[in-house]
Amino acid sequence: MALFAGFLVCLLAVLGVRRHDAAQAQALARSDRRVGIVEMNLLATAVLERDRPLLQPRFQVTDHMVRAYYDRHPDRFSPGGVLRPFASVREAAVEGATAERHDDVMRAYLAAAKDEVGFKEGPGAQAPEALATIGGRGVEEADFEAYLAWALDAHQRAQYDLTPGARGLYLGRFLECEVLAAKARAEGIR
Repeated sequence: MALFAGFLVCLLAVLGVRRHDAAQAQALARSDRRVGIVEMNLLATAVLERDRPLLQPRFQVTDHMVRAYYDRHPDRFSPGGVLRPFASVREAAVEGATAERHDDVMRAYLAAAKDEVGFKEGPGAQAPEALATIGGRGVEEADFEAYLAWALDAHQRAQYDLTPGARGLYLGRFLECEVLAAKARAEGIR
């Protein structure tokens, strides 16, 4: 009986150690993910800062682009259903055209970056449960959750949980940051 009790105590000790190791491993994994999120953000920022001189001139809009924006979006310049003259809303049209141009340039920049790093959205052969595959590396739901924990405070997280479509918006931003970070790594930016 004493032998059995000794065996039982030893078994419980081993199981306790394994459970403790598993808890430590989970804590380390969460910590590693947080470090990875900060690194991803820094690398994405670094590659954008490096490419700013190349991108900045592309954001400029011409008078023709501003007028075309005004013509394409008459509803934005029609309070009460009456289209205001171009001269009276030119500044607003410049802002709108500039924002639209910025979005177009950044979409093209991100599309090229996605091609460079081998971005594939959804599960892939490398990681069947991944949200996306970037450069052969699977990006998991736990990575996205770590990003949300880093990016949103408690009030913002509550808003996120209540807002339809918020997941898609934040997931898109997260994956874009991952793509830019992968681009930075591939190009040797540190």
